[in-house]
Amino acid sequence: LHDDVDAILQELPSVNEGLNKTIFLSALMNAAAQTKSWRRADALWFRFVNELRVKPNSICYGAYAKVHILCGNLHTAATLFDEMFTSVWNGEPATNRNTKVLVDHVQALIVIYHSSLSVLHMEKLKLVIDRANPWMTHASHHEQQTWKRLNVVAEKLVVDPAALTLPDVLLEWKVATQSVMKSWGRQRAGCN
Repeated sequence: LHDDVDAILQELPSVNEGLNKTIFLSALMNAAAQTKSWRRADALWFRFVNELRVKPNSICYGAYAKVHILCGNLHTAATLFDEMFTSVWNGEPATNRNTKVLVDHVQALIVIYHSSLSVLHMEKLKLVIDRANPWMTHASHHEQQTWKRLNVVAEKLVVDPAALTLPDVLLEWKVATQSVMKSWGRQRAGCN
C-alpha cells in the first residue's frame, strides 16, 4: 500500500491544481491513524507541507494529531495542536472552527498532566480549556457531552489526582478504545 501511495505522490505535483490536496492529506493521515503508523504520517506530512507546499487546515492537523494520540505520542500531538492554533485559527471566526480538535487537544493534555502532575502541564491544560470554552458552543451535541466529561475529569485531576488512574482519564472514544494507551494498565497519576 505504501508503494502505491508513493507512486501517486510522484505524480501529484503535475496533477491539476483543482485537486484539493488537503483532503488527500487528511485521508492519508486517517489511514496512518488506523494502522498507528506515526513514522509514515510524519514522512507524508513533511512531503505534503514542505515539498508539495500544501497548506494544512484544521482537519488535516486534527487527523495528523490523531495518529500521534493513538500511538501514545501525546506531547507531539499537543505541539501539533499549538501549531494549528497559530497557523490556521489565527483571526478565524469561532463558527468556522473544527471543535473536534479542541476535544482531542484537551484529551491529550489531560493525559499529559495525569502522567506528570507538572504545574506547567496543569497551567497549559487550564489555558486551553479556558480558551476553548466559548468555541464549544458551536460543537455537536456529542462533542459537547465529551467536553463536559473532560472538564469534570480535569477538575478532579487538579483537586485529587491520586483518585484517578490512566483508564479514568481516557475519555474520548477513540482514545479509550483504539489507542495504545488502553493497554498501559491502571497507571497512577504522576507515574512519569
